[in-house]
Amino acid sequence: MTLTKEYLPILVAIVAASLAYLYTKRNNKLNNFYAQVKESLEGILGSMYFDLRIILQIEDEFEKNYEVQKWFNKHRRIELSLFKLGDTNLINSYLDLEKEYRQLRNRTQVDQKAFYINLERFTAS
Repeated sequence: MTLTKEYLPILVAIVAASLAYLYTKRNNKLNNFYAQVKESLEGILGSMYFDLRIILQIEDEFEKNYEVQKWFNKHRRIELSLFKLGDTNLINSYLDLEKEYRQLRNRTQVDQKAFYINLERFTAS
C-alpha cells in the first residue's frame, strides 16, 4: 500500500500527460480538417461553381461553348488540387464531365443538350 501511495502522483502525472497529448492531437486534426474544408470551399468549389453558373446563363451557343472550354482549361490546371475536395463523387463527376466534353466536339446538337443537362446537374451536386 505504501508503494501505491509513493507512485500514485507519478501515475496521475503520466495519465494526465497522456490525456492532454491525445486531446491536443485530436484538436489539431479537427483544426486541419476545418482548414481543408475552408480551402476546398473558397479556393476550388467557389470558383468552379460561380464561374459555371455564369456560363450556364449565356444564351449564345458559340460563346457558351467557348466559355465552357475556358472553364475546363482553367480547372484542369488545378486538377492536382481536386483531391483536396475530399468528396470522391464530386471529383469523379468532374472528371466524367470533362471526358464527356472532350468527346462532344464532333457530336450532334442533341448530345450537346445532354451535356449541358449534365453540366447543370454538376452545379447542383
